[in-house]
Amino acid sequence: MERPSRERISLILGRIRRVIGNACRNYDIDKIIDSNTVSELRSAMNNLRRIKEYITEDTFSMLSNVISDIFLLIGSNRQEDEQYSAKRFCFRTGRPSVVISTGQLQLMINENYTVKEMASNFKCSQSTVRKYLNQSHLSIRGKYSTIGDEDLKQIIREQSLSHPNCGSEMMWGYLRAKGLFVQRRRKNHHE
Repeated sequence: MERPSRERISLILGRIRRVIGNACRNYDIDKIIDSNTVSELRSAMNNLRRIKEYITEDTFSMLSNVISDIFLLIGSNRQEDEQYSAKRFCFRTGRPSVVISTGQLQLMINENYTVKEMASNFKCSQSTVRKYLNQSHLSIRGKYSTIGDEDLKQIIREQSLSHPNCGSEMMWGYLRAKGLFVQRRRKNHHE
């Protein structure tokens, strides 16, 4: 095999670094790495192995360690995703029954999922999620703050004065950052 030029090696290394950077950005933003990025990472690892003899040992080990760490992260992330999925059992004809544990529900409540989002995640209906919430004696409403209307109105007024261009989404984020989880209708009512 003919030795690639320095420019060609630099080009390949640049592509490998871009793939790694894209994978890291995707994970930082979405907390997942899609199958296309996984495919690009595999290609990057193959290209890295192909040019191994033309680059320094440090460069090779650093880049291969980073790619390996990303693959480890993907694997551990898939195990964490199992916490968000519901098991299905089929004891009779028809669609398999969904079994959602109390721990899964509690985790999603703590992550501020709505019933609709939970149902989408578990691939079941909203009424099924509500049924399991009731059986587990859990409530979405229990996560909301019990702040009084006057106190809420005062906090919203102070924020509106200090940030007059603050919209409803920004206000909702501000309240959540302060640890106040209020229903949107209550927040919108006081704006």
